[in-house]
Amino acid sequence: MSKSNWPWRYTCSYPTELKRRWLIKYIPTIESCTPWDPTDTIIAFVTAGALLVVILVTMMFKCQTNIRNTVYVIRLHIHKRRTRSSDLPANYEFDAFIVYRDADRHWVHGELLKRLEDMNLKICVHYRDFVADQPITSNIENFMNKSWKIIVVMSNNFAKSEWCQWKLCLVQERRRRKGKNAMVLIMRQQIDSKHMTRHLRTLLYTTPYLKYKHGLGQNIFGRL
Repeated sequence: MSKSNWPWRYTCSYPTELKRRWLIKYIPTIESCTPWDPTDTIIAFVTAGALLVVILVTMMFKCQTNIRNTVYVIRLHIHKRRTRSSDLPANYEFDAFIVYRDADRHWVHGELLKRLEDMNLKICVHYRDFVADQPITSNIENFMNKSWKIIVVMSNNFAKSEWCQWKLCLVQERRRRKGKNAMVLIMRQQIDSKHMTRHLRTLLYTTPYLKYKHGLGQNIFGRL
């Protein structure tokens, strides 16, 4: 069967983008004649999604200290807005009392104390502020009560000390009376499992803490 004037007088009716184009002028390519396969598109999207997940996980792993500290600081600011006027630092003699092991004294005095006092905060430390003629246990309890916040510097030195564990029990009791935000916990180093008591493990699992790492997150760390 022959067609009159083929293909000179014939135009395309499908697809839409080729409608009414003269058939004689249509020169198909291999790509245009190949039906669309969604497999390639799906593979491209899946690959891009997987790559994005890997990038996000890597960033979270490398920046987990900053992320944790940022969340902690945000929670502190939210709490400050909700705090009643009777709980403000003006009602205390000190802004904070630092609980630490004497083996960490160089870091506490050389870095932490300096940072906080540079912010015009009044900090209580036992070697400077305790009353000489009073028992040390009385000094600890009295000056904790005079301080708005109790800062606990947690380290392996601290964790393996029974004396520090006793002081931590006092802090926990104050926290039960004054609220969970009465204590600021600083994780100076990861605690070895051999020093991890049941009480300490419960504390770390239930208490938000700032994780100090040299060279990372120090600007946030200084906003205590």
